[in-house]
Amino acid sequence: MTSKKQLKARIRARMAKTGESYTAARRHVAGAGVAGPRDGAWRFHGGVHAGSAVIASVLGNGGAEVAEPLVFLAGGGIGAGYILWEFKRHDSRHLTLGFRNQWQYPIAWMDKTLGRLGVRYETHSTAGAKGAAARLAAELDAGRPCVILPDRYHLGLWGLPAHLDGHGGHPVIAYRREDGVVRLDDRGLAPLLVPQERLDAARARVSSYKNVLHVVPDPTPVAEETLVRALREGLGECVGQLSSRPTPSRCPPGASGPGS
Repeated sequence: MTSKKQLKARIRARMAKTGESYTAARRHVAGAGVAGPRDGAWRFHGGVHAGSAVIASVLGNGGAEVAEPLVFLAGGGIGAGYILWEFKRHDSRHLTLGFRNQWQYPIAWMDKTLGRLGVRYETHSTAGAKGAAARLAAELDAGRPCVILPDRYHLGLWGLPAHLDGHGGHPVIAYRREDGVVRLDDRGLAPLLVPQERLDAARARVSSYKNVLHVVPDPTPVAEETLVRALREGLGECVGQLSSRPTPSRCPPGASGPGS
């Protein structure tokens, strides 16, 4: 489907659900009248933190604007921790630092944040490469952008060295596919183009979140009371974790703890 057909399909689906006029439904779905670089119907929001940026962008493109800083706080705000990975096979050590609440659990953080914001979402994951590829293709062809977690080395966009093969990556948005190429949004102001075959391989590389996919079928505006409650819960979680005792993978600033 072309981007225009995808947009019209989403507009008509919203009209059927809400009873809005075509113009009103289009304003919610496409963000009509809002400035920002576009790729067809898709509007780029940029962003700072990968997790909160993808949520803000998916919601914004669905007509349910929530600023990225508010998404970040709803997810628990800042954190501080480290993990020291030691690999006997290569006699190597890698120190990983994290500065976001629940930074080492990207899927759990995504589920928690969307849930607090009252956003209806679906999570899909399968060990089968064909099934995962077919699911992503079906969602994109239906005009539903997907949050995915590809391995950065396999994706091939950053020119990373081979020793980072399998070290994972951060969430990005796949929002359209055309002629075997998937268009990604990674906090930039222009699309990143990746062959679907390469993207499928990158999604399957990291076993801890193999082929995971988040999709928000029909974003609706977040109610003010829901947003206020989400921010209070996120702030409470942030304060609670930063003031708690260190663990092997979470260490408050100024404290010391083991890395494992």
